[in-house]
Amino acid sequence: RHAEEMLKYDYHSHWNMAGLKPYMRYTLAEGTGCVRENIARHDVYGGAISDPKDVIKRLEYSMMYEDEAWDWGHRNTILDKWNNKVNIGIAYDSDSLILVQDFERDHIIWEKPVTYKDGILSLKGKNTLGTIYNIAIYYDPPPEPLTKEQLSKPPYNGAYSLGEEVGYILGQSYYMVGVDYVH
Repeated sequence: RHAEEMLKYDYHSHWNMAGLKPYMRYTLAEGTGCVRENIARHDVYGGAISDPKDVIKRLEYSMMYEDEAWDWGHRNTILDKWNNKVNIGIAYDSDSLILVQDFERDHIIWEKPVTYKDGILSLKGKNTLGTIYNIAIYYDPPPEPLTKEQLSKPPYNGAYSLGEEVGYILGQSYYMVGVDYVH
């Protein structure tokens, strides 16, 4: 859906027009792990895309071998050993092709849904990788709709973050900072 929206409205961003970052869209699609996203775009000016498969190969090659200017961010995401699932979205027309890769780290078998009610975060599950020593908690303000023009400027035209780090769960105890941010 994200690739299709970027193609339709002619923008290139990890945020969508509703103001949602990748992890927000992932959670709304019932994802329960962690997600990291790569996006790439190829535009043809004065011609047409004749072979989408060739364009995808070139975009992937670029992310793997020509991305030094971005500190190998795309490559590191692709090769991250903790990723255990990938979802790929491709949208194209005669002028443009957009590739979205969402890499999941889905290593928890949840015994019940994660909930946040009356100021209490509840989660229970089994980690398939072994012992968890801490869980970081982040906060982002509620998303607001964005225009194509906003999506083409900082901070929306670059990398995204998980938000502001507001707390940790350490073993059986927890530590929260900026609790007033948690709504």
